[in-house]
Order: sequence, then structure tokens, then C-alpha cells
Amino acid sequence: MEGKTGINIVLTILAVLLFVLGIVLCVLCAVGLTFPGIEYPVENNLWIGLAAIGLSLLMLIGCNIATNVRIAADNSYDILRHVELLCKKEGISMADLARKDAEKAVKKAALVDKAKAKAEAATVAETPAKIEEPAEAPAPAAPVAAAAPVAEAPATDENLGISYEAWKEAVDSKTKCACGEAVRVRKTKSGLFVVACEGAVAKKGCGEKPLPVALLAEQFLTWYNEAYSDSVATFDIALYNAMVAEATLSAGTVRFTAK
Repeated sequence: MEGKTGINIVLTILAVLLFVLGIVLCVLCAVGLTFPGIEYPVENNLWIGLAAIGLSLLMLIGCNIATNVRIAADNSYDILRHVELLCKKEGISMADLARKDAEKAVKKAALVDKAKAKAEAATVAETPAKIEEPAEAPAPAAPVAAAAPVAEAPATDENLGISYEAWKEAVDSKTKCACGEAVRVRKTKSGLFVVACEGAVAKKGCGEKPLPVALLAEQFLTWYNEAYSDSVATFDIALYNAMVAEATLSAGTVRFTAK
């Protein structure tokens, strides 16, 4: 950068000298004189002077642009250097940032695929129920027998294969609701485990909706991977108990406090 600064100064000086030369030539033309010892038409002083002035102005404009570009490049370099030093101080490399971005993209794609799969499963499960209901109306036991396997099938996967007692032990003792109520793990009629405020379950006015435990696990993995250097792809109830001191449920989002 220092070499380029020196060149810029030299070009600026040359531009100023050309401007002065152009002024001198225009003055000589005005008074009808030529340079001593040189014979040429006086009008040439005017044209050469104007050309020198124009060239000097173009050089000054170019030097100004070059100076601004250099200043912008220096500022950009300083900013990038500070960011690099900060990343090194925090123990973060560019590879870590790229890996985290890739993991977030994969998780978002997985959530979208899971939501589509749930919607398709719900559509498939509801269609036969509507067809069989009129035919089985005289025998009320038949719809119950047909609906039971459809409701129980996804329960294990949606609860991540973790027992109801293990979920209650991990959540009930350390989770609270933003509305002030205590949070408990509840079991729905379909076998799905949800995290719900007691006020919401009792219909006491708490507007917090129950949150499936699978979504609680996904939010914990996102929080853990962003807060710690190692990366975990599968939810582990033991890791949850070891790392979370307190959790707060608010508007469908859980905020975790580390131990």
C-alpha cells in the first residue's frame, strides 16, 4: 500500500504542474507572446494550454478515485482482520462456521420433511375413518378397534423412544412457564408426550400451547450445538439432564439455562 501511495503522490504533483503549465500557456496566448527562442503561431499556446489543463484535471480525478479505493480496501482489510482475530480468540475457525451453516441447513430440511410426513400420515389416517364410520355405526366397538393402531403407531418415534417417566424426571423438576405456571409432561390420548403448563391444561387462562417433546429435543440440540464446540446430532436424555439447569416455555419456544 505504501508503494501505491507514493505513485499516487507523484501523479498528483504531475497533474498540478500540468495545470500550472496550461495556465501559463493561456496567459502567453492572451498577451501575444511565445516562449523565447521558439517561433510558432501564438494560437498554439491556447490549444496546448487547454489540453494541459484538461489532462491535469483528469489526472486529479483519477488520483482522487484511486485514493478512495485504497482507503476502502484498507478499511475492509482491517475489518476482516479484526473478525479473524476475534474468531481465533473464541476458538472458532472458518471451517467451524461452514460446518454449522451446513448442519443448520440439514436440520431445517429434516424439519420440513418431518412436517410433510406428519401431514401425509394424518391425511391417510383420517380418510379410512370417514369411510368406515357410516357402515360401522350400529357397532360402536369397531371404530375404536380400527383407530387404535393408527394412533399408537407414531407414538414411539414421536417420543424419541424415551419413556414417559424419563421425560417427567427430566422436565417436571426444572421447567417453568412464562405465564408463571409450573410445566409438566402430559400424555395425550394418541400416546404423544407433550410439555404443557398446568394453567393451560386446567384452562385457567394461560395461553401457552402444549409443545411435543420431539420439538423440545430439537430446540435443545440447536441450543447445545450453538453454545458448545462439539456437535450432537441425536437427542440424549442423559445429556439433557447433565447440561440443563433450568428451562422456560414461552410462545412455543424453550429457553435453556446451562448448569
